[in-house]
Amino acid sequence: MCKICKCSACPATCPNADPPKVIGHCSQCGCKLTADETFFEDSESNAFCTKSCALEHYGVEEAEFNG
Repeated sequence: MCKICKCSACPATCPNADPPKVIGHCSQCGCKLTADETFFEDSESNAFCTKSCALEHYGVEEAEFNG
């Protein structure tokens, strides 16, 4: 039993909790992707930590119409 949270299996909020399981790395910036976080995936199974990283990976930029 944990001396801090008084549980046999510490919740994520306890300082003694096991760190989240790393399930991969962002294809753009290399950040760790963990099982407890939302991530983005494309049709080629590339995983990204943020929508911004996915857009940057493919060179997508905001543009204005100059017509």
